[in-house]
Amino acid sequence: MIVDTPPSQPAAVPVPSANATAAPAGLGETLLATSLVLAWLAALAGVRALTSPEEARYAGVAWAMARSADWLTPMLDGMPFLDKPPLFYWLTAASFDLFGGVQWPARAAPLLGATLGAISVWRFVQRRAGRRRARWTLLALATSPLFFGGAQFANTDMLVAGCIALTIALAAESMLQAEEGASPRRRVVFAWLAAALGVLAKGLIGWVLPALVVLAWALATRRTRSLRVLVSLPAIASFSLVVAPWFIAQEWIHPGFMRHFLFHHHLERFAGTGFNNVRGWWFYLVLIPLAAFPWSLWLLRWPWRRPPSDDANVSAVRALMATWLAVVALFFSIPQSKPIGYIMPVLFPLSFLAAEQLLAVTRWRPALSAATLGVGALASLGYVFISGVTYDHDQTVLGRTLASLRHAGDPVVFVDAYYYDLPIYARLDRPLPILGDWSDPGFSKEDDWRRELSEAAAFAPAQAKTLLVERWGDLATPCGHALWAVVPAADERRRSELAAAVRIFESNGAVLWRFPARDCAAP
Repeated sequence: MIVDTPPSQPAAVPVPSANATAAPAGLGETLLATSLVLAWLAALAGVRALTSPEEARYAGVAWAMARSADWLTPMLDGMPFLDKPPLFYWLTAASFDLFGGVQWPARAAPLLGATLGAISVWRFVQRRAGRRRARWTLLALATSPLFFGGAQFANTDMLVAGCIALTIALAAESMLQAEEGASPRRRVVFAWLAAALGVLAKGLIGWVLPALVVLAWALATRRTRSLRVLVSLPAIASFSLVVAPWFIAQEWIHPGFMRHFLFHHHLERFAGTGFNNVRGWWFYLVLIPLAAFPWSLWLLRWPWRRPPSDDANVSAVRALMATWLAVVALFFSIPQSKPIGYIMPVLFPLSFLAAEQLLAVTRWRPALSAATLGVGALASLGYVFISGVTYDHDQTVLGRTLASLRHAGDPVVFVDAYYYDLPIYARLDRPLPILGDWSDPGFSKEDDWRRELSEAAAFAPAQAKTLLVERWGDLATPCGHALWAVVPAADERRRSELAAAVRIFESNGAVLWRFPARDCAAP
């Protein structure tokens, strides 16, 4: 029997499935979001001096690369500095050439890494969990103090964190698309290319950490079959073509590089001692809430008030973010060395989880949202501003003083110290000899400039003979030129050796001395 629908009854309208993915952001929306994020993160990037040793070391290597014709091998004071791969140095050296200046260009690489990671997570969350969650995830991330500060800190941590976030987002989206019957081949290739950039940014961690997160997520959510989509020969080949050439070239040019890079700066740093910032297992558990304050306070609701899990896409994203947070925190809590920047990859999932809890509040939501966003923005700006105002170990003024007084061709020597930032601010384009007790076997036990230079010297013994000197007589001073020496102010034992020099200027614990020009008629 056929029953006609009464005229007064409207025809049935198909209701979209709750599990259907949302439309991704268009090009215009993505460009706008990218521009706003980059502008916000770069707001204070040029107002602080480079901090030593961390920022000044990496910026100094990039400065030397920009001033030389060698874009293949990073150099620290004219000797191969092979602790890290070259992506940071390439980006920063290009920034020096393009923009000039010092402080803002030195921080271009972390700014790009932070923006790349933030936009990739925003697009992934928008597609799988909706626009509101994506918008507030991006706001929470951008106003987390460590993320804001890390985007303006010239080292490799934020660059690799952004690559890790991009890799995880692409890999997870590929797996979810495969479960829906779509073909994610191109996205899988992009995921492997993002991992390749992560490896070139900092090393194996750029591939290992995303792999651990995605594997743990697949096991926790019983989607291990979906992992097969990530095993793609074209994608792996693309990864190899990006990563392998530089590593092969360095091993060819500097035999022993792979052992130095993999064993000393990966395995030994993870399992050994003698490296910087040694802390207990609890360190990151204390740091993470402070790094994401005040957004981390919203996670206090999570164990008791979890958001509903009626949507499979949202549940998958939530599980990914929780796994991501747990795996990264656990992984970096194992080594004894715990630099603050290592933990930056947790800020991406933490922002999503905090935003979800904020959006789940029904009472006073507008006021609480505005208050959290305002406090986060002020905390981020205050963190960067206060750290810049209180920092007093840079050699900005001394370097500029040397640049204004020194004649072209005048040699400069560091005595019992290495000031990473001074060659940049003084616009020096040649390696500097460092006068010190290089025969002391105990200096290599500390994770400092002596150890870095001695490790670099192992790959360039000829250069080391002229740069790592122990006597004033080993310094070559051209006739007609003055010799400039930069000596720690507290180094009293050098006073008698400086008797013939004139004390020119002192700044932040360093003193600039000038020896008179050598008579060309003298032997």
